[in-house]
Amino acid sequence: LTRASRVYRRCHLCGLVYLDPMPSEADLPKFYDHWDLEGEATLQDPSTASYREHFHIGLTTLAKGLPRTARILDLGGGTGAFARLARREHPGWTVEVADHRAPPGDLGKEGIRAHAGDFTRMDFGRGLYDLVSLWEVVEHLRFERLHALFKAIHGWLRPGGRLIISTPDFEAPSARAAEFWAAFPPHHLTVLSQGVLEPLWKGAGFTLHGKARASLATAEGAG
Repeated sequence: LTRASRVYRRCHLCGLVYLDPMPSEADLPKFYDHWDLEGEATLQDPSTASYREHFHIGLTTLAKGLPRTARILDLGGGTGAFARLARREHPGWTVEVADHRAPPGDLGKEGIRAHAGDFTRMDFGRGLYDLVSLWEVVEHLRFERLHALFKAIHGWLRPGGRLIISTPDFEAPSARAAEFWAAFPPHHLTVLSQGVLEPLWKGAGFTLHGKARASLATAEGAG
């Protein structure tokens, strides 16, 4: 890639920033080989300041309204960094993580159940969870899959349950100024914003409970 390369386009009607050309769903697993997994443990380790800030915002904001015996599901949880942190800070919670790669086997030793496979096509049951989280995941999924995913998640949640989403925010001035939106092709299929996502989560039955920005590298992410 050079400075003149055109990697992303922006729709002037809806504001969506998207990778062009867009890879097929069948090709997406090729982007996440053992080299990517090798760096993920460091990137999503709770000791990494940027992700710790994201997780801290999520846990402190949501834990106030969740029961001591809450059941949570972390989608696209990778090596289980958030699941481990949630389990440590809230021992009474039942914590599960789902990822297209098989999470480390030692998660079971920590009382965390792992689901391996394409979670966008899984059925986790009706009304079982108090919280479902998507930490830096939605930008890795094809946009046309998001509404169906949000609708499915709404069904997996108990009445009053919550969904938390963390993703780079194209509406943040620092994201545009730092060209963060063009930093991660082909892994980031889209660069999203509240304006783009809100019609999707509203259509799935969600209402916005709160939002926060947290620094991640040179840009901002929106929860």
